[in-house]
Amino acid sequence: MHNGKKVKKQKIMEAAYQLFCENGYKKTKIADIAVAAGIGKGTVYEYFDSKEALLLSIFSSGTEEYLADCQAVIESQDTEKEKLINLIKIEAKCTKENGARIMKMSQMILDTSDGLSADFIKKMNEEWNKKYAFYRQILNRGIEAGEFRKMDTDMAAVAIIGAVGSYLHVKYGVSTLPEIVLPFDVEALQKEEMVELLLRGIQN
Repeated sequence: MHNGKKVKKQKIMEAAYQLFCENGYKKTKIADIAVAAGIGKGTVYEYFDSKEALLLSIFSSGTEEYLADCQAVIESQDTEKEKLINLIKIEAKCTKENGARIMKMSQMILDTSDGLSADFIKKMNEEWNKKYAFYRQILNRGIEAGEFRKMDTDMAAVAIIGAVGSYLHVKYGVSTLPEIVLPFDVEALQKEEMVELLLRGIQN
């Protein structure tokens, strides 16, 4: 895709994102998006087959780079603990750059899930499964190498993804909203300490 087309596609996606956030996915029409992007309605369809395809593109933007970075971590010669830390660093970078946006998109999709196709839900599920597979692979290899104790790696992967996601969304998502006042110093929350908490637990 030529640079001019990339710019126009990004402009359409940004206009759609703003309207989806302001008016909701269901109430936003392709014609509204075209007006906000300063283009004709037909031009939107040159880039996206449907409004749902546009939503999926917004949600998935940056995913290819994220997955490539994660794959590079998996294929590195680092220890499994180092790989786990590096995966979390990638998550932190992604969330720091797009925290509030991710929160709004996730909520929007939850609010409109009953109106989304099975294909859309499947594609979202596939992306989550790829993330899960990275964590589970590191845990299994860490157990084989003697770095981690034996455990249910399904449960552990889900727990780590949940804990990391909650931590990052508080630090880079919730805390960025002007109406939110947190009962602790969000700047004091460091990912290195969280990793140690995940690895060591809370017992003496």
